[in-house]
Amino acid sequence: MYGRNITDYEDLKAYLDSSHVVESSSSAVNELVRHCKEIGQGVETKASRLAEECEQEMEREEENEEEEEKELPLEKAYAEIDWEYDKAFTSPASLMGSSFFPLTGFISGLAKEIADIRWSEMLYCTRNFWYTIQSARSSSCTANYLRPVNSMLCMPSGEVVLISEYEAHKLLPYWIKATSPKATFCHLCMIDSGKGFGREAQSIGQEAPTSAKLFRGYVQFTEAQREILSGMFEKVHVRTAVQNLLALRDRTRYFDRSDLDGFSLKLQTNDSYVAIP
Repeated sequence: MYGRNITDYEDLKAYLDSSHVVESSSSAVNELVRHCKEIGQGVETKASRLAEECEQEMEREEENEEEEEKELPLEKAYAEIDWEYDKAFTSPASLMGSSFFPLTGFISGLAKEIADIRWSEMLYCTRNFWYTIQSARSSSCTANYLRPVNSMLCMPSGEVVLISEYEAHKLLPYWIKATSPKATFCHLCMIDSGKGFGREAQSIGQEAPTSAKLFRGYVQFTEAQREILSGMFEKVHVRTAVQNLLALRDRTRYFDRSDLDGFSLKLQTNDSYVAIP
């Protein structure tokens, strides 16, 4: 009754046309075959349309990912300075102001749209984290060589200190030896879980981690973090600020249809939003 395997045919209609033998005296079989052919035609049409839509969507994605390549001039790397790493887990408060500094003091030198974001005052960093090149020609020059946000120290009082890869390497032995650490060694990818490396982290709230994620160029945030973002963007043009920040972090391609995209659209229609021309 059937010829080749159905998988050898492009669609159900072609399979039925070439392989099904119908008895002329059986009207019921004729009707069944006719109905199956109609179903096959419908499936073929929908599948073709779906394939076309998928292809168009992929083309749009490829266009969005095409970014102008910018070659930065070769710069001499900043020579990182050692500090009292042993105090990071025994008396971290003593390092505030000498080794740990508010991130807002550094961000103020970036583009106005980014500097005007209400960054958390609980977010700190080291000089080694911020400075990556020796040249100090301008803030815009420094902005092109920003370090990614990865390792950090989380304080029991809520402060989060961003550190460089070099500092993380130096701090790791002290973290392993610490029996009752006064700070938690953490990574940005783990910040939402509330856990540090190998042990429970102390509660640090959501304020500083939200600013840290935004400064890294993250586009996905928890519900609690989106509430905090609303206050951070209260006095700025949200989409302009976000897009400039993501461009600085080379993460613009992740913006469309993200939490940050939906959040910024919603915030623009909120009564508390103040547009700055």
